[in-house]
Amino acid sequence: MYFCMSELAACCAVHAAARAHSSRTAAAAACVGGFASMRSLTAGRVCCGEPDVVAPAPTYLNALIKEGRRGNSAHKQFLERRAKEVVFDNSVVLVFHVNNVKADEWTDLRSGFAAVGAEVSILNNNVTKAVLRGTPMKNLGMLFASTTCVVHSKELDSLQKMLKLKLPKLELLGGKVEDRLCSRDEIIALGELPTLDISRAQLLGLLSSPAQKLVGMLQQSPSDLVAALTRHAEKDNVAAADGEGGGDNEAK
Repeated sequence: MYFCMSELAACCAVHAAARAHSSRTAAAAACVGGFASMRSLTAGRVCCGEPDVVAPAPTYLNALIKEGRRGNSAHKQFLERRAKEVVFDNSVVLVFHVNNVKADEWTDLRSGFAAVGAEVSILNNNVTKAVLRGTPMKNLGMLFASTTCVVHSKELDSLQKMLKLKLPKLELLGGKVEDRLCSRDEIIALGELPTLDISRAQLLGLLSSPAQKLVGMLQQSPSDLVAALTRHAEKDNVAAADGEGGGDNEAK
């Protein structure tokens, strides 16, 4: 592979500048971008109007090109793996539209969500839509069409806490709760429901109430029976005493 001297010098300058301010992989990517900007590539030769002034590409530049390609592939794999983890490994996944959030505001947002057991992630829209394509969550990809962020948590109880936070620059678009896709209104409605612990306590109260009433009735019935028998016996005693008193009067 051959390059004209002027283009080769320009690419080397790009590579040197990138390498001075970034990592080796970033430098390789910059170098790849420099080569991509060349004006023509014919018959294995690159020229700028001087076809006779050519030079072979240094071996290390070819290696950097390959390294840059591998780096881009590894980065894409990382983005795909991260998108899968966020969407499929969490019980609550909320997608928000972001309205001009500054760096210091991001810090406050992350701290606020962390306090309620949630985490904020920014996913690549195109990569996320590609990951969701062909899965039960494919329709969730339609929400990744603008500047978005994802708030997610493994705990279902954190949904109510997340929705109670003041988020003036985040607009809820929709999301996933457990294995169900939910619209914005459905998520808000779920957030107004009592927490799981409160629901369990209420259910336990409903189930135990009939039993408590039955025990109370069983405990009350013997006492009522004893009281009724006592009153009946007292009436019998009074009647017997009256009878005996009447007989004595007649004898006299």
